[in-house]
Amino acid sequence: MDVDWDELRILLAVIRHGSLNGAARALGLTQPTISRRIAGMEDRLRTSLFDRDTYGLRPTPTCTALAEELEKMDAAAQGVLRKLVAQNEQLQGELLVTSIDWLGDCVLAPLLARFGQQHPQVAVRLVSSERNFNLAAREADVSIAFRQLEQDNMVQRRIATVAYGLYAAPAYLAAHGAPDFSTGGRGHFAALVQTADETWLHDAWFRSVLGAARVALGANGMHAVLAATLDGAAIGHLPRPLAARHRELVHLPAPQPEPALDLRLGFHADMRHSPRLRALVDYLAAELPGVLTVAPS
Repeated sequence: MDVDWDELRILLAVIRHGSLNGAARALGLTQPTISRRIAGMEDRLRTSLFDRDTYGLRPTPTCTALAEELEKMDAAAQGVLRKLVAQNEQLQGELLVTSIDWLGDCVLAPLLARFGQQHPQVAVRLVSSERNFNLAAREADVSIAFRQLEQDNMVQRRIATVAYGLYAAPAYLAAHGAPDFSTGGRGHFAALVQTADETWLHDAWFRSVLGAARVALGANGMHAVLAATLDGAAIGHLPRPLAARHRELVHLPAPQPEPALDLRLGFHADMRHSPRLRALVDYLAAELPGVLTVAPS
């Protein structure tokens, strides 16, 4: 029996999305087309691939057994595509870079724009998001974040270290004074980020120096913490490179050594020979450490 790769792709989409409509949207086809192709496969295989009821489609045991193998085939096909793209491209094309909010918006944006000036044939796109993009499926080309990539076949390197500190606006200090660290900052208010990348750092270190202070704001992004700090509403635990952009903020040296996080740049191993990716990695490795290094005040 000849293998129809297009039908296998359709079958995998139906398994993944759990419905004909979902598979049709994902593949850019119509629902009747998807239904007709699945029915044709069932006729040729002389077996049912899905049980149909009022709740939708449920894979039969036969279909479930096929699902894992289809996923492996799809991953292998994606790998072949990545290698072909990397081997045949010139210093041109598109690069999608992902990073967390403040780092992407405040640090990477100007750097990537300058890279785009130097390489006008390379279209650089930046997505600042907490989402964990799938680099293996080419949802993104480069990840710049604090987290360790957990996907298979990733190349990841430490590219810089980002230090954090406590900061307050003059208006906050005028209203509340500087915190007394010997009392854990009793009577003070703080703003903290609460994301997968940074929560552990903020929680553990914050409790050691300002454990008696009230957390007035817990946010899912550093921009919100910065806004509360600039407004004088709270003491902010901020990355030094971000706080340094606002010279009115006062650094509050803590008795405990201030924490730092390693920043990692990652990409899929199959793309390591891509000229445009190599050019970007080398550029960021040279530029980021200087931009992110801020001397203690």
